[in-house]
Amino acid sequence: MAGGLVVPAIGFISLYCKLKRRERSSVQSTKDQRFKLSRSIIPYIGALAAALLINSLIIGVQHAYGNMLMTFAVLGPLAMTQREGIYLTVVFGTSMCFGNLNGK
Repeated sequence: MAGGLVVPAIGFISLYCKLKRRERSSVQSTKDQRFKLSRSIIPYIGALAAALLINSLIIGVQHAYGNMLMTFAVLGPLAMTQREGIYLTVVFGTSMCFGNLNGK
């Protein structure tokens, strides 16, 4: 009775080991493919980072110009009140928003 169980167990263990070797090789090839994919995506990440940097610089310049406009309107020769300066800044921001949405 014990001999009848040993032969199928050895066959099962040998098949199990063969399948594990195949899984390891497929896992290794999958890791290699992921590494190739990760190396091929590096230029896209660089382009995305550059686009975000340029976009943040553009937004920063627009924000700084809006602040300068407010300061010039209130403290400069226009001598507007603070409320009028805020309205002027809002009109500038709104026109920039519509200009960006329009694509010009």
